[in-house]
Amino acid sequence: MRTPRKKSPEYKYHIRVRGMKEVLLFRDKEDKLKYMQLLRKYCRKFRCRVISYILMDTHGHIFIDPKGYDISKLMHDVNMCYAQYYNRKYDRGGPVFRCRFDSDPVCSITYSIALSAYIHNNAKDIPGLRGKEEYFYFSSYGIYAGISENTDNFVDTSYILSLMLEDSPEKAREKYINLVRKRKYDS
Repeated sequence: MRTPRKKSPEYKYHIRVRGMKEVLLFRDKEDKLKYMQLLRKYCRKFRCRVISYILMDTHGHIFIDPKGYDISKLMHDVNMCYAQYYNRKYDRGGPVFRCRFDSDPVCSITYSIALSAYIHNNAKDIPGLRGKEEYFYFSSYGIYAGISENTDNFVDTSYILSLMLEDSPEKAREKYINLVRKRKYDS
């Protein structure tokens, strides 16, 4: 029997999606682009805000503020559409995701900052990106670092940067980047 999710309209969430053991969740750049397109579509539809994200080949992390919308319905729509796309593209049937998505409520400032840094540091394990994680295209870190465009304001950097308690956006960004770099070696 599944454990019920902890839900509240005030919660932000750490969402994790994983592919089946024998299946890469994202086989190529096109797959990651499709997942991002679906996440954008449904976040826009339900007025949810993504705070941080990364899509690796086998899994993804999304730090999201659903703004009171039911996170289960949002992720069901995104993941169902992606599974249909994936099975059609690769001429296969059956589940694509290992299980229903995992989620944990994010209820503190400390956890919010640590989680965002953790998500952004996932790219350190990709060959050639250690020390250059902000250049990984399928991560919001480039947006935080100011080197990637925040297309249609999909990523809400204001929440994390406001937690840096600096008097200018530039100083907050610099403090956050330093924090992410420092935590890279702690994780």
